[in-house]
Amino acid sequence: MLKLPLGGEKVVVVAADQRTAYEHAIRAVGCVVLPIGRAAELDQLPIEKIAAICLVASDVPKSVLPFDQIVLLSRQLGIPLIVDGAGAAPRFPKIWLQMGPIY
Repeated sequence: MLKLPLGGEKVVVVAADQRTAYEHAIRAVGCVVLPIGRAAELDQLPIEKIAAICLVASDVPKSVLPFDQIVLLSRQLGIPLIVDGAGAAPRFPKIWLQMGPIY
């Protein structure tokens, strides 16, 4: 959250099938929420406008944005990845932590 801008035209990309009320927190720091339906859409966005990609951990296995693909893209493009793990039960594998730090 500390790397998010306090104003401007930056966007935080979210999966179109993972929309939540917590997007208000993204908008509160001055970012625009941009839902996408396919990982390939990231290639069409100006990288300098993307502040982060945000995924909901409990929805990762069934999302239209495959987690492995998003991790790889975020690393390649240098875009921070935010994973909201608040709803994840401890019995689920922590695949987002096993991938290591994503900056």
